[in-house]
Amino acid sequence: MPWRRNSACLCEGLLSLVDRRAVLSVTENRTFPRVAYRPLSPIENAAKAFSGVFKVRSILSARVPSGTDRPLEPGGVMQTLNVNAGQSDQEYKAAEERRRADLRAESTQDANFFFWAAVLAALGSGLLPLRLNILVNIGVIDLLRLYAVPFGPLQTLAVLMTAILWVSALIGLGFAGRGGYRWAFLVGMVLYAVDMLALVVTFSLWAFGVHAFFVFKWFEAQKRLRDLRESALACA
Repeated sequence: MPWRRNSACLCEGLLSLVDRRAVLSVTENRTFPRVAYRPLSPIENAAKAFSGVFKVRSILSARVPSGTDRPLEPGGVMQTLNVNAGQSDQEYKAAEERRRADLRAESTQDANFFFWAAVLAALGSGLLPLRLNILVNIGVIDLLRLYAVPFGPLQTLAVLMTAILWVSALIGLGFAGRGGYRWAFLVGMVLYAVDMLALVVTFSLWAFGVHAFFVFKWFEAQKRLRDLRESALACA
């Protein structure tokens, strides 16, 4: 069979690199054959080495006939990998498109937490007729209420302006996040992480937990947008 002949040639080529010519001689004083070795000359060693190398190269370069041998089309490497994974090229692209659509939808849902944060900030800062002093506190506004008392009427104005800017920033970040801008989630994370330090100073632990929840959701959203961008670049 062809593979047996190839194996024999391969073994012969490899063994020829270290071959020693054996000469069998039987002497009168011995009852068993004695094997004597004669080293090859440098020219014979070189000839044997070249012969073995060429035989090995011819065996390794031989193509095994197969019904799957065909030239790769554009994207052939990806197609081969997908076929090995049980997917065709079209199925792979469809799966990637569905994955990107899921990432966009999930990041959009996470962007809605900016609007929830804005509503809770309005409740905790006094912008709405109903005000809550638990869970929805804003650390910066609480610090102004505690330490800006000596400024008199300016304290109320400072608290009001800070609350309006805070809520407006959250609403703007919400629309930017829904538009697929990753920086919006990063800004929201930094904003609420800094405010969490202020909540620690004011001992608002429940509000600290709510802030941590928002930071976690926005972290997941920016990670999804990063994966979406990397997937789009890989398929481009």
